[in-house]
Amino acid sequence: MDKLLLPLRQRKLLNHLQHASGYVTGMELSRLLDVSSRTIRNDISEINRLLAGSGVEIASKHSFGYIIHAKNAENLKKLTQTSESFISRSERLHYMAQRLALSDNAIDLDDLADEMFISKTTLEYDLREFRRHYVQAKPFIRIQRHHNMIRLTPDERAQRKILCYLVCENWNYNGRGNTFFQYSFLDEKIVNTCIREISYYLYIHDIPVEDINIINLDLCVAIASERIRQGRVLTNKRKDLYLSPKATACADELLDSLQEKLDCSFNEIERDEIRELLACSLLPDMKQIDQNGIASAVPMEVIRLTNSYLTQVKDTYQLDFFDDDELYITLTLYLNNLRSPVHNLNTNGIVPCQIQMSYAIGFELAMLIQDKALDFYGHYLIFDELFYLASIMECALHRRQPPLLRTVILSQYNHPMTWAIRMMVEKRFPLDIKVTNLLSMYQKDTFDFTNTDLILCTTNKTITSDTKAYQIKISPAFNNEDIRHIQEFLKKSSLSRLYQQTFPDTLALLEGARWNELIEINDYHKVLDYLGNRLIEDGYVGQEYLDDIHRHEKLLSYAVNSSFIIVHSPVPARKTHIEVGTMLHRLKLDSGKVRLIMMVCTTPKDRSLIFKLYNEFYLSHFDPQAARFLMRKEEYLNFFRNHMEDAL
Repeated sequence: MDKLLLPLRQRKLLNHLQHASGYVTGMELSRLLDVSSRTIRNDISEINRLLAGSGVEIASKHSFGYIIHAKNAENLKKLTQTSESFISRSERLHYMAQRLALSDNAIDLDDLADEMFISKTTLEYDLREFRRHYVQAKPFIRIQRHHNMIRLTPDERAQRKILCYLVCENWNYNGRGNTFFQYSFLDEKIVNTCIREISYYLYIHDIPVEDINIINLDLCVAIASERIRQGRVLTNKRKDLYLSPKATACADELLDSLQEKLDCSFNEIERDEIRELLACSLLPDMKQIDQNGIASAVPMEVIRLTNSYLTQVKDTYQLDFFDDDELYITLTLYLNNLRSPVHNLNTNGIVPCQIQMSYAIGFELAMLIQDKALDFYGHYLIFDELFYLASIMECALHRRQPPLLRTVILSQYNHPMTWAIRMMVEKRFPLDIKVTNLLSMYQKDTFDFTNTDLILCTTNKTITSDTKAYQIKISPAFNNEDIRHIQEFLKKSSLSRLYQQTFPDTLALLEGARWNELIEINDYHKVLDYLGNRLIEDGYVGQEYLDDIHRHEKLLSYAVNSSFIIVHSPVPARKTHIEVGTMLHRLKLDSGKVRLIMMVCTTPKDRSLIFKLYNEFYLSHFDPQAARFLMRKEEYLNFFRNHMEDAL
């Protein structure tokens, strides 16, 4: 049976029923989990829906309660085993954050570990992750720890932000039904009241906002009302509030209305929080920008930041985006938005490793802003902020319209079928492909392919003439698999235009690299230190190169691929060089188990080499898992020689 990812409370419910000697009443379960009987019923309905067909079911009997029936004891064991499927690190982090944010007293770490069915060692690792999420980043709350007891430093404003973040991160955009099951501190009726009132007052004040901001507004008001009724009222007034008259008027009318409906009173400090949140959510007036220019909507220092960043992109990678007006406006508005005290960025459903692969070049361009961000905002951009900047830059690359690929279709079918294939290809890729010739298969040996970029062939025959054109086999029906193959080629082709074609081929680069075989270090960061220090000792780079590597890794991991990864920094090297390390034992990272690490340093002139390596290692058609048992240089060279399309 596949692992079932149930929320923590539902797993605790299953675990309790599994070990009960008989029926368990709903009241007992509600006391155990500190939720209402209605929530227990909802949880059990949801669990039974997910377990349908598994042979495991929670049955109910009037006046007796609930009992678990399992036709297959092994399936039940898999559902509740604590080592793997009982709870994920993400769920543990959410549960820990909720417990700490809601508790007025210190919590015993042994009790917390028992609650989550984990060891004390695992809990210590989770605490490190908690610090990374909430102590080293917004809301920058502090942890007080004395021996085995832990609590958050009392900070009502920060605790509310944590609670809001927990719900918002898991918000169900398809329907709110499941959103509240995990959070006993939220009353669904109150949230729904806030949603209705907020939508109404935004409408009558003509204030459109993005989905993520209206959800944050809904949750912030709902959580504030609940905390106020509990006597946890904000009392410390903040200075330098970010307000606007339009947002203030709307917020005050909204809160006046909600005071009656929610039976609570919002003081001026509480109101300022909502006023500021709404002010930060206001969308720019695009008509004004179209008429008067971007300088009419943002401060001049933001314009200078945009210009400085785009100049660095141009100087580093020879990519000039200054003539793209839409990009310039979008980028400037985004950088201006990052100035506001509250800028909610929706990363719901975003898997970092997957998105980094999709936006690999965008992230490289985005990372160039970090030193400027430190000067301008006072801190480096975090992953969410980098992700949105990367998406802007990745799309900007796609907007740089390349020449149409000169394409020949080779087909063994009669002309009507070949013509139909042409129509389907040009309809699907009108901005990328221009079909220049329709040929019968026998013409492949006599046709001059010198001026051809792409050959689409309906057979597996290889073109024997001397040509650099890329060949893709397609079916006469031109199906989704054909489209995917062409899309992958277009992506590689687009990326290849970003680097010098005079670079040596990949095998030559790897043969010229220095290989450190069978490294016995089991800590990823220590391996980075080992390889980086070798570069420093030989004079290729200075300490700032290795510092930048670790800063990059902390914000945006290089580990986006299983089996092997490419590590690099834009800090200029005295000479371009590749330092390769192979591990005696694979390193377990978020992206998978890694055996090979390539650390690359480049001179400014060779900086685009990174794009070539990305293109040929990350976008080529081979399974990196096939290399997982390789350890030595010659083994890897033979593997890449046999599997990489463009490394030959």
